[in-house]
Amino acid sequence: MKKNFGLYLILFALLLCSCGQPSTGRSEEDEGPTWQEQYDLGVRYLSDGNYEEAIIAFTAAIEIDPKRSPAYVGRGDAHSGVAQKLSGALEDTELPDKAVSSYENAVADYLAALDLDESTAEVYRKAAEVYVALGDLDSAITLLERGVAATEDEDLQGYLDKLIENQSEGTTGVVTVLGHIIYNPNEYRDSWNQYLERYEDNNNRITCLISGFGIRFDSPVGFGPEITLQEAEAGNLDIHFDYETDLYNENSNSPGPMIGRPMELTGYFVKRNPPGELTGPERNNYGFGEVVEYGYHPNGDYVFFVEGYKLLG
Repeated sequence: MKKNFGLYLILFALLLCSCGQPSTGRSEEDEGPTWQEQYDLGVRYLSDGNYEEAIIAFTAAIEIDPKRSPAYVGRGDAHSGVAQKLSGALEDTELPDKAVSSYENAVADYLAALDLDESTAEVYRKAAEVYVALGDLDSAITLLERGVAATEDEDLQGYLDKLIENQSEGTTGVVTVLGHIIYNPNEYRDSWNQYLERYEDNNNRITCLISGFGIRFDSPVGFGPEITLQEAEAGNLDIHFDYETDLYNENSNSPGPMIGRPMELTGYFVKRNPPGELTGPERNNYGFGEVVEYGYHPNGDYVFFVEGYKLLG
């Protein structure tokens, strides 16, 4: 009995030792970098400008723990760095496809981070800046409104106010398009007449300043969210063309030689504010009495301001 009792004591001691050792849940074969190690590695790569390596490291951290927002923010920063590097190296005004793709990946990561933690104002700003780089001002403003509501951050509110002001001016980035200048005042005048009857002024003359010039693009031009235009009113023509010799022949009451010529046009779009409505009234005196002026924009809500051109034929 004593012999067996000693054996029992040994077995009991071995059992206690085995129960007292905590389990890691990972065997030696499964041991690898932790989330923190992968995240720290991504931060180091990011600070060194090694964006592709940073993306790999942050992705590994996300795979280890997809519920932690900092890794999404870091990967978004890395994608944004790639896009800025690509676009900064080119003189073209249009973003290269890979830059667009990188910016889209960046904003997707920022939004994923905000889904996990919506309290960080900096992430809203980063995502909004990417939207601005992509030319999507409306999405930037919508996101910032969400961010201000969630964080009540004053700097974020200031950036939102700035973008809203830019939106009212409606200026887009400079683009190069193919098209030609058109002159069709009769069509514009007919459109104007349907609006004139809405406005009355008993004491002063009412007139409307109508530009008969527009730009018709060879194919629909897309910019911003779901905006495509085949035609837009033309602006800045007097800077690049001589009205009396290039655009309109007053002697023969006919379009000038530049009308209808195929051109490569460089410029930017401006959205009317308010869109689709008459501007004014503005009261001016030209020496024959005060005139109440309205402006009508016949080609819709956008004007294409010409900064330069090249004749193609």
